[in-house]
Amino acid sequence: RGNYGACGFNSDYRIENQEKITVEAITLKELFDDYNIQRCALLKFDTEGAELNYFDDFPYFDRIDMITGECPSDEITKHLQALFESKGFQINWNKLREDTENVIYAKKP
Repeated sequence: RGNYGACGFNSDYRIENQEKITVEAITLKELFDDYNIQRCALLKFDTEGAELNYFDDFPYFDRIDMITGECPSDEITKHLQALFESKGFQINWNKLREDTENVIYAKKP
């Protein structure tokens, strides 16, 4: 009911007066493996605060040309910036407005 776009990775995440449903998910690595993805022109993420769960153990950065997504804090943004730079990406990040999350852009040179 209501906001169909609201979601969270944490099982304790709950918006007041919203029902809770559980969905199956796979890792980013499983997605690349299951669909034999050898090249990804753009990977866009919006993982609602779970960014560190997705990228730290991901082995296929060499298959991705660009990455962009929302980061809910400067701490997570800086962590992803260091990780993406270590994988050969050039990084740019900013806020679209003062009251929004950071948006990070990572591109292979």
